[in-house]
Amino acid sequence: VFLMAGKPWHQRDPVRAKQMDERHATHALRALELRKAFYGDYHELVAKDLFYSGGLIGKTDDEHARLLYDAIDMMRNTNRLNLNLPYMFEAYSAYLLFSKRPDTADVYLRVAALEAGETKYAAAERMLREGLPLFRHHYPENNIALLMNECSLALALLKQQKWQDFDEHYAICRKGLDLPPDPSGGIAGRIRLIENDPL
Repeated sequence: VFLMAGKPWHQRDPVRAKQMDERHATHALRALELRKAFYGDYHELVAKDLFYSGGLIGKTDDEHARLLYDAIDMMRNTNRLNLNLPYMFEAYSAYLLFSKRPDTADVYLRVAALEAGETKYAAAERMLREGLPLFRHHYPENNIALLMNECSLALALLKQQKWQDFDEHYAICRKGLDLPPDPSGGIAGRIRLIENDPL
């Protein structure tokens, strides 16, 4: 951990930042290979390492989406209660809900869609609904990760105009405003997205 005054070190020293990124990539990929050598290609720890190193392996949005979806599928089939699984759902749904580039969301939808005509909001809803009980298995109701995912689910419901349980999930989401300030501003930011949506 680097504690420095002013700008973070990686903004002051791009050469060092590049070296650290390369070192991180080398270690992450080596860990994945060691995990596969010890446990085989299909194991919950391999799924976890695929999740954390997928961005280093794939070169395109399609490759990243397939690696993440494969990691989710592997984790589902090896240990559904692994704490990494709801974070995988969170990551995948974030590409569907929050991508700045529409073509990225389209790629992630194409990889994850279960049926023809499923929208990115429906796919995100499906993943968030699968992940939330897993967060609840591990965390208390006031956990920030759980509440952030409730906000994301409320947004996915809003985008589909599915009002049946929107109010319930949005009310849970808003409980995040009672927590100490989130340095990332994630809950407040998602609430703004919901409240400013033209629907």
